[in-house]
Amino acid sequence: MAYPHQTFSTVITNPDGTTSGVDIPDPQYTSAEKEVIQLAIDGVSLFQNPVEGDIFMNAAGLSRASSLLTFLGAAVAGSSPSVPNYPPLYQQTSAAAAACSSLGTKLTTEFKDHTARISGASGGSHYDVFDGDLFGFNALQGIASAINSAQDAMRGATAPVEDNYSIHFSSILFSGKGLMSDIESFVGRDGFSINGQNLGFTLDGESTVLDPSNVEVELSDLGDIVSIANRFSSDASDLITRDNKALSDSLNFLKKYSRGASVLSMSKDTAFGSVLLDSLQTDTLKSKLDDVDNI
Repeated sequence: MAYPHQTFSTVITNPDGTTSGVDIPDPQYTSAEKEVIQLAIDGVSLFQNPVEGDIFMNAAGLSRASSLLTFLGAAVAGSSPSVPNYPPLYQQTSAAAAACSSLGTKLTTEFKDHTARISGASGGSHYDVFDGDLFGFNALQGIASAINSAQDAMRGATAPVEDNYSIHFSSILFSGKGLMSDIESFVGRDGFSINGQNLGFTLDGESTVLDPSNVEVELSDLGDIVSIANRFSSDASDLITRDNKALSDSLNFLKKYSRGASVLSMSKDTAFGSVLLDSLQTDTLKSKLDDVDNI
C-alpha cells in the first residue's frame, strides 16, 4: 500500500535529555484484575443463563404431557389400548394438550430469547445481542448500574437506599426461577403427570406404555390444566414486559437526569457554559441555579 499508517511516538525526551515512555491514562488494574478481563479477551464465556436449563427441562416435560394427553384422548375411543374407566375423556383432551404445547413453545422461544439477552449467555456461549430497541447484556448492565447511581444521587438525605438495579433482571432472578419451579411442579418434571394427576404412562426401555389402571386425570381436571398452562404463559409474558419496562423507564429517567447534570456543568463553566446559559435559561432554572450559587 502506498500510504501506510504511521503510529504516534510513545517515547518522549525529557528536558535533561533522558527519554521515557508516554504516560497513557489507564485504570491501573492489578494482575488478578487483568486476568479476569483477559478471560473475555480470550473469548471465554463468562456468564450462564440461570434459567436456561429449567426452560428446556420444562419444555420437554410439557411436550411429553401434550403428546400423552393427545394419545390418551384417542385411546379411550374403545380401540386398543383402551381406558375403560375413563370414556368421558375421549376427544376431550385436545385443548389441554394444545395449552401444554403452547406453553412449551412460549418458553423455548420468547422466554429463552429474553433471558439469554438479559443474562449475556445462551447455550453456554457469550450472547450480547440487541432485540430491536432492547439492549444486549453489556449495555443493559451499564444502564442498570447508571440508573441505580442516578436514583441514589437524587435520594433525599434521610430516604432509605433503594435497589433500582435488579428490576431489570427479574426473569433470571427470583421471579423467573419461581416461575420455572412452579411449571416444573405442574408438569411433574418429566411430563408423565400433569397438575398432580398421573397420566397413566410409564417408560419401558425407550417405549411409553399406557397402564389404564394408573390413569388419574379426569374430565373435570382438563379445564384446570388449560387454565393453569395459559396462566403460566401469561406470567412469562408479564415477566418479559416488566423487565423491558424497567429498561424503558430507566432510559427515560437517565435522559432527563443527564440533561439536568449537564446544566449544572454548564453553570460551573464561567467562560463558556454559563455565558450560554444566560441566553437560554428560563426564570425557573435561573432561580434554582441562583440557589446553587448561594450554597
